[in-house]
Amino acid sequence: MHPHAKTYAQLLPFLCEAYSDWADDVRDGEYPEDKHGYHMDPEELEKFNEMMAKFEG
Repeated sequence: MHPHAKTYAQLLPFLCEAYSDWADDVRDGEYPEDKHGYHMDPEELEKFNEMMAKFEG
């Protein structure tokens, strides 16, 4: 550590454990669940895709 800095918390172990737990959930298929996402109305998706196609050409 730097002599001029004061340590208030040891975050690295906490962050490593949280990231590991998240990665395990992803690998096991437990995350993301349907409730963790946002859904677009199919008609709105079609409008969006049509708009984006104009930029491709």
